[in-house]
Amino acid sequence: MYKNKSIIAIIPARKNSKGLYKKNILKIKKKELFLWPLSTIKKSKYVDKVVVSTDDISIYNKSIKNGAHQFILRPKNISGDKSKTSSAILHALNYFKKNKNKSFDYVICLEPTSPFTDIKFIDKSIKKLISNPVAYSLVSVYSNAYANPNSLFTTNKKKNFLILPKYKNLENFHTRRQDLKKYYFLDGSLYLSKVSSFFRFKSFLTKKTMWTLTRKKIQAMEIDDKDDYNFLKLIIENGYK
Repeated sequence: MYKNKSIIAIIPARKNSKGLYKKNILKIKKKELFLWPLSTIKKSKYVDKVVVSTDDISIYNKSIKNGAHQFILRPKNISGDKSKTSSAILHALNYFKKNKNKSFDYVICLEPTSPFTDIKFIDKSIKKLISNPVAYSLVSVYSNAYANPNSLFTTNKKKNFLILPKYKNLENFHTRRQDLKKYYFLDGSLYLSKVSSFFRFKSFLTKKTMWTLTRKKIQAMEIDDKDDYNFLKLIIENGYK
């Protein structure tokens, strides 16, 4: 708890993955990806319960062995390729409310594909959100400082040509990197919300969502494909600190 607010952490780790086969059980330093956020969140000063939402019995058993609280396997109807993470979170919250008569004030979601979120960052984010009485949620972002949004193109696949955006001023395309306005993207390393607002919006993004800046580039990296995995595995297993 923090300021008498109860907190549950949910790690979604379903069995299959379309983009990268069985990505949640791939290993870095001999540890499956889903165990990275689990081992981190257990160190939190404020989190009351940690569950892993999965449809895989082997992931479930290993999660319990490594400190997750007992839960239930995720139903098949919210475990497919098109299933949203929000469905898994709502399933977990509803389970504890209906079957255990236990409600929580705040929920954290930690993705196995963003395995390097550190505990100081998590606990600081918890304090930041709970200390703001008007905020509904908080998400982590990373600065995309060197990308010019005016240089984003679509393509004509039939003719193999770029489709140029309609610029108000062509000079915008040639803006120096140093002069670019900073933009930010959701890096996936941390999602935090009031449970009441999550039930209402079914999302961590609302008009009252706070942000916190991820400062370590490696923490902002997501494992979405084989190249991501091989790159992060290489640098971590070769002594990155």
